[in-house]
Amino acid sequence: MSIAKNKIKINIKSMLILLFIMFLSVISTIPAFTDGFFKFAMDGSIHFIRFESIAQAFKNGQLPSYVNFMGFGNVGETFNSMYPWITAMIFIIPRAVMKNPIHAMFVGFVALNFLTIINTYLLTRCLTNKKSIRIFGILIYQFNTYHLSDMYARNAIGESLAYAFLPLVFMGCYQIWHKRNKNGIISLGLCPYNGVN
Repeated sequence: MSIAKNKIKINIKSMLILLFIMFLSVISTIPAFTDGFFKFAMDGSIHFIRFESIAQAFKNGQLPSYVNFMGFGNVGETFNSMYPWITAMIFIIPRAVMKNPIHAMFVGFVALNFLTIINTYLLTRCLTNKKSIRIFGILIYQFNTYHLSDMYARNAIGESLAYAFLPLVFMGCYQIWHKRNKNGIISLGLCPYNGVN
């Protein structure tokens, strides 16, 4: 009976942590979408036009072409092949499913912020057992000016995705250096995948 109670306590704690992370993800996304619009920078227009063409290809049951004819003067640019888009699926899938592109971008940014916070939580959990320090680390990493301006002012999606997975690099290095376990090698091994975007 006590084992079952411990499992329930662990599950409740895990759910509370996930709810807190989701709350922070939404809170850090809402200001960029006030009044129902989103401000594009040069990088944002390039990336989101790419994502739109990929989503349209998926809606039509096709793989995206290497050449992008949407935007850019409709002359055909090879952005789809030069900027790989696997990790950008957090923006593409909502757009393929949702009719409103602003709502789809909102969902994509919430997912990006969720990934950033989850990865930061994993790092802080590796470094300390104190919950207050974990929360402080998450808040500093998520709400710093560089991260928010990178996502919402510059729309540098590739850099924002790299920023989301950077805590995994630090966690992997820490685990390898302290010979904790082999998860550090797995963590570092997954990070080149992030370079795909």
